[in-house]
Amino acid sequence: KNMAKMGIFVGTAGGTSMKIADAIAEEFGIEEDDIINMEEDFDDIEDQMMEYDVLFIGSSTWGQGDVHFSWVDPQLEIEDEDFDFSGKTVAFFGAGDCKKHGEHFCSALGKLHKTFTE
Repeated sequence: KNMAKMGIFVGTAGGTSMKIADAIAEEFGIEEDDIINMEEDFDDIEDQMMEYDVLFIGSSTWGQGDVHFSWVDPQLEIEDEDFDFSGKTVAFFGAGDCKKHGEHFCSALGKLHKTFTE
C-alpha cells in the first residue's frame, strides 16, 4: 500500500531542534534526504513542501517568541501566496527555554501553526 510521503522541515541554531528532527526521522523511518534544514537545504515551498503528505515543521524560538530566521521568508511566502495545506497532516516541534522565556516558551510554533492553518 502507499505510504504517506513524510518530510521534516527544521530551522535550527544550536542543533537541539535538529536532534528532535533526527529522533522523529528514526521513529517514522524518514530518509535523511527528507530532512530539510531550512537554512541550508530549503529553496522552494511548491517543489519541496507540497510534495509531502505529512510535514513535520520544526523551529527553535527566538527573542519574543519569534521563529528561527530561516523560517521568516517561507512563512511570509506561505501567507502571501495562500498555499493550501488542508489535505496534509502537519505537526510542529521545536526547542525552547522555559526558564528564560517562560511567557514565550516555544511560541514560534504557535506562529507557524497559524501560518499553515489559516
